[in-house]
Amino acid sequence: MNLKLNSHNIKAISIVLPKNPHTLEKELQECNLNQKKYELLKQNTGINHHFISPNNIYASDLASKALEKLFRENLLLKDELDVLLVYSFSPDFLAPALSSLIHKNLGLSEKTLCFDNIAFCPGFLQGLMQAFSLLDNENIKKIAFICVSVKSKKIPKKDKITYLSNSDSASVILLEKSNTKEKAFFSQKIFSKLATEETFPLKCFKEA
Repeated sequence: MNLKLNSHNIKAISIVLPKNPHTLEKELQECNLNQKKYELLKQNTGINHHFISPNNIYASDLASKALEKLFRENLLLKDELDVLLVYSFSPDFLAPALSSLIHKNLGLSEKTLCFDNIAFCPGFLQGLMQAFSLLDNENIKKIAFICVSVKSKKIPKKDKITYLSNSDSASVILLEKSNTKEKAFFSQKIFSKLATEETFPLKCFKEA
């Protein structure tokens, strides 16, 4: 599918990582890996730091901190926020919604619309597409688009490459309506035949 959209503005970006990256000693111990192989992994991936959220920190916590920073730096007022758009595949709970938890944590306005989406690799681009589409509504002027992952909580440490190449994080993109005539383009194709082979199913209600 190829889409042509009205273009809108990215006003600000906020990123939050867990406070302390893992030390080399901790990584080697947890993954039963020797230092030579660890250095080879760093060389091949370009990843030099590994951020893992503590046991008591979840997606809503990281996302709330990232959005709170925009309020604290006066880049956005709470009553200006029309839409909270959250993309994640690692929510705190199946219910209540992750966006509702973030909304509650920050005491957002009752008029702020909340949307939750399960998203994986293409989620960021899909989220921008959805945000641009929402901003075409005359009543929507500002959107906080959040991507958040605490994937580490579900990755077994014996899966060394996957575990060591994924960090927990949250980001917020503040988007604002633009009245220019510039266009944005979105294109995506879905190849789902090998979906359950490419990604091992993570148990929810159906047994994997």
